[in-house]
Amino acid sequence: MIPTPAFVCDLANNHFGDMEHAKKVIASVAKVQQDTGAKLIIKFQFRDLDTYIHKDFRDRRDLKYIDRFLSTRLNEEHFFELTQYAKELSLLTMATPFDENGADWITSLDIDIAKIASASANDYPLLEYVKKLNKPVVASTGGLRMDEVDRLVFTFKDLSEEFVLMHCVSIYPCPSDKLNMNQITNFKNRFNDLRVGFSTHENQDDFLPVALATSLGASLFERHVGISTDKYQLNSYSSSPKQLEMWVNAQQMALSVLGNLDRSPSTLEETETLKTLKRGVYAKNEIEAGKPINKEDVYFAFPVSDENQVISGGIEFPVISKSHFKQDSAILWNGIEDSNETETDIPSLILQAKSMFSQSGIKFNRNAEIELSHHFGIQRFREFGALIVTCYNDEYAKKLILQYPRQKHPYHYHKLKKESFQLLWGDMELVVDGISIQLELGQIYTVERGSWHKFSSLHGAIVEEVSTSAISSDSYYEDPKISKLAREKRKTQISF
Repeated sequence: MIPTPAFVCDLANNHFGDMEHAKKVIASVAKVQQDTGAKLIIKFQFRDLDTYIHKDFRDRRDLKYIDRFLSTRLNEEHFFELTQYAKELSLLTMATPFDENGADWITSLDIDIAKIASASANDYPLLEYVKKLNKPVVASTGGLRMDEVDRLVFTFKDLSEEFVLMHCVSIYPCPSDKLNMNQITNFKNRFNDLRVGFSTHENQDDFLPVALATSLGASLFERHVGISTDKYQLNSYSSSPKQLEMWVNAQQMALSVLGNLDRSPSTLEETETLKTLKRGVYAKNEIEAGKPINKEDVYFAFPVSDENQVISGGIEFPVISKSHFKQDSAILWNGIEDSNETETDIPSLILQAKSMFSQSGIKFNRNAEIELSHHFGIQRFREFGALIVTCYNDEYAKKLILQYPRQKHPYHYHKLKKESFQLLWGDMELVVDGISIQLELGQIYTVERGSWHKFSSLHGAIVEEVSTSAISSDSYYEDPKISKLAREKRKTQISF
């Protein structure tokens, strides 16, 4: 597996055909890994030059890349030595093959990951050959049309091993205004279950792009690396060890600043700071114990004068006073009790459902019927139930089933209805006649008439249900308490 995040360090021809120099570069990469705690991958480029270059052109040293490849030539034995050296230093290895013989070296040298260069990303004979290696594959997309990106993705998408798509601009070096980094977002939206990375050749002292790439969702990053000496000069699109370390640090800082996607509880520091800026709830007039407190009986003023004071917006009125409150005194939590029934939570359930539909991008018709199905009453809806949107119900029916996080739908069966479930968003475990199925996104599972089934979600889910005509009386539950509960106690009609 390719670590997340990880950094690909492309040695390319920066070894200059010099084994000792190559090992110094590899050792410098390993030191950056050790100093930063990040996971770095050393990448080689494989060409069997005896077959890669046409025989009629091998003496054409006036051609730039032929001269570069031949003057820095390393053979399979050399790369074996460098690969073993990298592994001794705890580096993962990657290689870009530019021909089939080079691809064979990936297998013979036990390289961890195969890389497809932008120049080879529409070389379909080579792509099919690399696919058969059964290695994780990383592919760059420099210069490709979107239809070529599509073909590249779907060539490798069904790999049993991992596949990562890299946004890449094949300009050496690449000006900032040519980086076109929104393509990372484009790729993530177009291939939403695919990991996306960033590989380009910007100014090596510019660390903003890697931070931007991180904020856009990239998790694999690639740069050329090398060491400048009196004998060998580093080009403008390759990082020195110091630049490499600063680049890795910039990504780590960006990741730290971005924080988590899940909304976690506020820190104590933030909570205490905000509390000092909020208004407290105060008694407008004297309030006797045992009396209801309505919004008209209080006022809101700064500051919060007691640790236990109710803050503005913190309760839903009315509440019952358990204590005697003097005029202008603070209303305290331990002096009141909530008189509201659990049904008052329905607005928050609707808001959460609307947010889940918005996040998923799933739409439904305006005349759809929406209900909360709560098998043990609305008080236990967060534990048992689902929000059900009936989009259409005639000779066949279509529903959208939304489950909130950590919600379960209990065992039941239908005598008349046959239904198929398709997971559109989130996660869902479906259990049919005792067999557990962890649904994958897009997967369809059909439940036959008379089959016991239940489902649950850990993080929340939206499932499309297509069935024969849905009849409200055609659900038979394992738990007799559900069947005994009147239908109006198990269903609440709502509107968005």
